[in-house]
Amino acid sequence: MSGFEDEYAASQDSNFTLLQQRHQLLEEDFFRLYKKYGGDTLKEKIVDLYSEEFSEEEIGDIIKFWTSDIGKKIGSRQFMDKQKILGGSWAVELERCFLTESKKKESL
Repeated sequence: MSGFEDEYAASQDSNFTLLQQRHQLLEEDFFRLYKKYGGDTLKEKIVDLYSEEFSEEEIGDIIKFWTSDIGKKIGSRQFMDKQKILGGSWAVELERCFLTESKKKESL
């Protein structure tokens, strides 16, 4: 599993760097504590989860995908934001439909 663990550690370091850059106003102590206490605990749980669910070969395929150009594009902040907007718009429209149907039933 060391290949997966190495890839995960590298991605966590990258995520931590991005988090730190985006929140420059936060205290440096917060980031030290996050890195010291947050990363390893989560890392262990994720490694256990992936080990239970996937074979070594499957984990290798997952890593290959997420490090590929298409995997990086799907995982990009821009694409994730677009998905959130789409999901939010859908939820608002669905709620509007439910309210309309509820009013129709009440008027019967």
